This record gives sequence, C-alpha cells and structure tokens, in this order.
Amino acid sequence: MTSHHLRIFDVQHGSCALLTSTTDSGLKWQTMIDCGHKSNDRGRWFPGDYLRAQGITLIDLLIISNLDEDHVSGFPNLLSNGITVSSIFSNPSVPPWAIRQLKAQHGMGNGIDAIVRELGRRGMPAQLPWLPDVDLHCAWNRYPTTFDDENNLSVVTSMTLDGWRFLFTGDIECSGFNHLLGTYAPISQLVPGVDVLLITAGRVVSAPTSSGSTAASPGSS
Repeated sequence: MTSHHLRIFDVQHGSCALLTSTTDSGLKWQTMIDCGHKSNDRGRWFPGDYLRAQGITLIDLLIISNLDEDHVSGFPNLLSNGITVSSIFSNPSVPPWAIRQLKAQHGMGNGIDAIVRELGRRGMPAQLPWLPDVDLHCAWNRYPTTFDDENNLSVVTSMTLDGWRFLFTGDIECSGFNHLLGTYAPISQLVPGVDVLLITAGRVVSAPTSSGSTAASPGSS
C-alpha cells in the first residue's frame, strides 16, 4: 500500500503543490504541480530551497498547469539547487516556439524562459509517467484550433489519492472548462466526484453541482 502526503503552498497568485508518495518498501515518488514562488513583505519562499532543505533532490514529475510566470517562477530556483526533474508535462499542443509567440506581447519572465528552453531540449511530453497508487488524468484544450490564450490552454489535472479526488484547474476560465466538459469524456465523468477543487486566485471555472448541472465557482486566495 502507498501512503500519500499532498502539500499545497502559499505562493500568492501563482501555484505550487507537492505530492509525496511512499510505498511499503520505502520508495518515494515526488510529483510537483507548478513551481511558483513567493516574495513579499511577509517573506520569501522558493520551491528549490524548500526541497533542498527537506533532503529532496529528485522530482519524478512536474506538471505545468498554466504557461504564465506565476506558475513557473520558481523553476530556475529548482535548477540552481541541483534538483533533478525527470519528467515535465505541459500542454503538449503548445510547443516551445508557440509559447514564445504567446508571450511576445508582454515579454517572458525568467521562469517561462527556463521552461521553454528545457522543453526545447527535451522535446514535448508524450505521456504521463506511472505513479504508485495515483489515479492521474490530465486534460487540455488544443492550440490553436480551440483556444489561443494561455488561461484556456491550462492543463486540468484530476488526482485521486486514498479515495479523495483533487482537481487542479490552473488558470482555465469558464469557456475553456466548459469546452473540456463537452469534448473530453474522462474529465466530464471525473468532475462530479471531485472532493477538493483547487482554483488559482481570481479565476472562475464552472463545475457540476450535485444535481448534474453546472455552476460558476469563483477562485479564492
């Protein structure tokens, strides 16, 4: 049997979560969803510094839910701390050149630039790796045929651990989320059983209610 410990970090408007899965034999898998950081008058927090302090030097899977700086601003800090990231998964329909094109208007931050360089070196993700006793599903809208904005190109991740289902929505908006519900059956089937809905601050998605209809849910910090 595998035990799971899910940590969700306060990184202001961005996102960062870490799932540690430990098997009976003591083997550990580390899954990180986004790698934002915090730096304000209440202090600084970076994912690489945290992992190094915990003695963690390997991330088996990093899921990038949204191609905005606040979701990846801590990625250079991972690299500078010598953290190995075995697999990076982002929206596979948005290649590195398209990310640069999307960010051209407002410029690229250091985190996005580092992610683009890494994806260019590795190639785009083909599939999600196996994780012990984790029911993991990712869904995304395709670029540019359905959406051409970063928010609605977010990767929506469903993760079921010990009977609890978590849904990470990135920065997806109502139009993008409703499109996934209407076109991608696994997500539409999984959403009604969600126990914990994680929404980036300030965003609004729609989620099925107990009656089966959809209702808008505002994000909270």
